[in-house]
Amino acid sequence: MAKTVVNASAEDLIDEYWWHLERTPTWNPATSSIEVIKRISKTKMIAHVIGANLGSKYISKRDFVAVYSRHEVLDTQRMVEDLYMCFISTEFPGAPPEGDYVRATYHPSGFRISPNGDGTATFQYMLNVDVKINALLKALARIATIPNWVEYARNLRSYATTLKKT
Repeated sequence: MAKTVVNASAEDLIDEYWWHLERTPTWNPATSSIEVIKRISKTKMIAHVIGANLGSKYISKRDFVAVYSRHEVLDTQRMVEDLYMCFISTEFPGAPPEGDYVRATYHPSGFRISPNGDGTATFQYMLNVDVKINALLKALARIATIPNWVEYARNLRSYATTLKKT
């Protein structure tokens, strides 16, 4: 799990992730495209995510199909609503595996966005993913996750400054 403070309201962040998920590749270079395939309800959707090419002959391009769900949960200690967006891989006939990509798997993952009361939000991220690589590379991938999270957080904080203030 990783955590950072973002200079945007919790509502603006969850709205950006929920209603504009397709814009993620404009600020997150680890993602090359995202398509919301189907909005099932106001709180559930299915999306196809294509990871960016890592430029390595040892790691193939990855894609994911995932069900996303958003929730508001009252934090009774602080008396504020924390916002959660959870996701897990799924199979969906509208997004069959493509030959150029290795279909990776998100295990239950997600993030929590908590309002701080000063117009900022705390963003906590838990990613649980199987990128279908051998055991030796898995150890290296775990180490590589740390700088990837730092870059993700830096890019999110930078992008968040463009969101409207509520």
